[in-house]
Amino acid sequence: MGDSQPTQDETIAAAIHESWRVLSVQQGWKMQPRLDQPYAALDEADKAENRAAGRRMGGRTARCGTTRRNAIPACQQAAEKEKDRSNIRQYPAFAARAGLCITLAA
Repeated sequence: MGDSQPTQDETIAAAIHESWRVLSVQQGWKMQPRLDQPYAALDEADKAENRAAGRRMGGRTARCGTTRRNAIPACQQAAEKEKDRSNIRQYPAFAARAGLCITLAA
């Protein structure tokens, strides 16, 4: 059907990817060369990873206030929690870059 408008999933995926590119420069760390390019230039597998991250973002924001414990050692659990916290702190930037915002559910 010739509609060239990106889906919301695709818009969010692109916003997440571009936000990480900006963060890598701001924080002084290097992205893998295949990822350090505009979203549109990524191969399909890397785009799929960004779309999956967007879906996880939606699921995590929907579950705000809940906790889930995995059967993993405490040190790994703490590291995973910090990784998630770091990622979740970026959600407002991801959403804003996609022209969206995160609000509290009624």
